[in-house]
Amino acid sequence: MLLVRGIGNERIEVVGMAKDGNEAYSMILEKIIYTEVKQRCMSLSNAYGIGAWDHHIKIVYELAKKYASEYGADLEIVSLAALLHDIASVTDVGFTEEHHIIGADIAEGLLLEQNYPIEKIELVKKCILNHRGS
Repeated sequence: MLLVRGIGNERIEVVGMAKDGNEAYSMILEKIIYTEVKQRCMSLSNAYGIGAWDHHIKIVYELAKKYASEYGADLEIVSLAALLHDIASVTDVGFTEEHHIIGADIAEGLLLEQNYPIEKIELVKKCILNHRGS
């Protein structure tokens, strides 16, 4: 059984989970993070506009899930990292140069809020920290 609590407009928070709720927890957590990132992309303060979501983050997320399945990677970690990889840039354009470092910190905070296991958070952060290509 998964225990959730509604907070604000269309936001939910995972507050607990029974032993058999791992798959449901992962699905809900992914939806929470998906919604959070998309909302930040839709924000007027996002210098990159909704295109950051429609033409980059969402596509990276979809392709990452496809390749994770094909190559036997951890789908949960890959999905979360793909969603969160540019969260710093869409949060504040001033973070762009160090977005991989700041993004890992933002991801950690968001995932801790959802009671995500620290050992998995570290794997998500590692992906984000290592995605910097420019």
